[in-house]
Amino acid sequence: EIFVVLTTGCYSGNSAERGSTHGSWSRSDSHIPFVMMGWGVPHGESHRPVAMTDIAATLCALLHIEMPDACLGTPARFTSD
Repeated sequence: EIFVVLTTGCYSGNSAERGSTHGSWSRSDSHIPFVMMGWGVPHGESHRPVAMTDIAATLCALLHIEMPDACLGTPARFTSD
C-alpha cells in the first residue's frame, strides 16, 4: 500500500479537518509503552530507544527460540540499577 500524507495533522488533506485516525501515521501514534515483567525477565531498565519491531525479537531472546525469518528488530538490552 502507498499512503500519501498531504498535510501533517490532516486526515483527508482538507486543512479544516484536523486530527488523525488509526489509518494515518503520526509521531504520537508510534510511541507505545514497553514494559515486561515476569519469570525469566531480568530486572532493569533501558534508556535506548526501542522500536515496535524490537518487541518480537526481545520475546524470542527471552524464550531462547529462533527469530522468525522476517524479524527486523533487535532484542532490547536491560541494565540493572
